[in-house]
Amino acid sequence: MKSDDDSVLIRFRIDKSLLEKAESTCQRHGHELFEVVRAMIAQVVRDDAIPVDIPPTGKPASHSRFDDHLAWDGQKTQISASVLLELIERVIARCSTRLAMHTGPANHHSDMFSKIRERAVHDRDTLDLTDQKSIDRALAAYKKLVNDIGGPNGV
Repeated sequence: MKSDDDSVLIRFRIDKSLLEKAESTCQRHGHELFEVVRAMIAQVVRDDAIPVDIPPTGKPASHSRFDDHLAWDGQKTQISASVLLELIERVIARCSTRLAMHTGPANHHSDMFSKIRERAVHDRDTLDLTDQKSIDRALAAYKKLVNDIGGPNGV
């Protein structure tokens, strides 16, 4: 299990209006911008490729809004799946932490965290990550779970 010491903070400058538009777009699609950026980084590593068409010169690519729409349609499922896997891993980690902190005999909470973790591991290993509807249902469930067990005093 990774600890907070295994993560790094990434900072960069971006045009404020571009950031606001990106955040708005992500929210309309049910995601937070940070989730999409994390998912894209995970996809770059997993696929050993850049998931969008960026010319090596750094110059903007010339394309139409129609091309953008086609590219998004092809990537939405992949990005959603990456975000879902990140949420599932977060649930597994939080349940594992709660169970590790629990001292004493098993009780309702320890049983519940154990069952949630088992279900999350099962979902991580068996979900069809090519089916957008399944991903959307699971995202809704896991976003709620992450919020429910989020803080040190969660559930």
